[in-house]
Amino acid sequence: MSGRDEWPAELFVIRAGTDVERLRALAASGHRLRDLARTVASDDGPVLAAFAATGPDDLCERLTGIGGPLDRDPGQVAFLFPGLAGPPGALADLFVAFPRLQRLLRLGRDYVPAMFPAFAPEDVRRRHAALADPRVAQPAVGLAGLAVHRLLTAVGVHPDLAAGHGHGEVVALCAAGVFDDADLIERSADPRRRDPRRRPGTTRARWPPSPGGFAKCATPCPKFRTSPSPRRTPLARS
Repeated sequence: MSGRDEWPAELFVIRAGTDVERLRALAASGHRLRDLARTVASDDGPVLAAFAATGPDDLCERLTGIGGPLDRDPGQVAFLFPGLAGPPGALADLFVAFPRLQRLLRLGRDYVPAMFPAFAPEDVRRRHAALADPRVAQPAVGLAGLAVHRLLTAVGVHPDLAAGHGHGEVVALCAAGVFDDADLIERSADPRRRDPRRRPGTTRARWPPSPGGFAKCATPCPKFRTSPSPRRTPLARS
């Protein structure tokens, strides 16, 4: 899956079925960090903890306090997608290290130049100018967010909730399966896109079945009117 043999850090996903004491003993015995991460990735049960470790000593330190009975409620996993404040170029190395993610680059090939760092002064100015245009910046941020989502789900980390800041809300809706990857690129490049099935002046919403859920809402109105209520529901426009 990875195009690199060694990483400066490895992601460890600790599940209810993970033998923490055995993992600690293996770390102390000098096994490669990537082999240890791959071993626990195949464990069963809900995720109890996830962290990045830079070496065996760091791993043992982070495992402190995780040992003992692992039958407590693990809670839920949430993915929070950043908006335009998150520079998409920060994830350029991810597409090099994990070739399977390059499918997303082929899908949004028109926005790839804005996602990778530039070095020549003229190229740097051209890239900054492109990212200043939301019709370029939003698809680039969307591709970056989807890449992280695809990578985490490939290693077994699946979110129970998906949310976003700014344009990250649209990425969260795509990650939740509301629309597909190609549709995300189109919506990101043209924020004015409308749902052809919706009549002008109408609002279409799907309300969550329980408090704490998310509502998906599509409306041509630029503002929502809110009122105090004992039940608050986050809204994401699409």
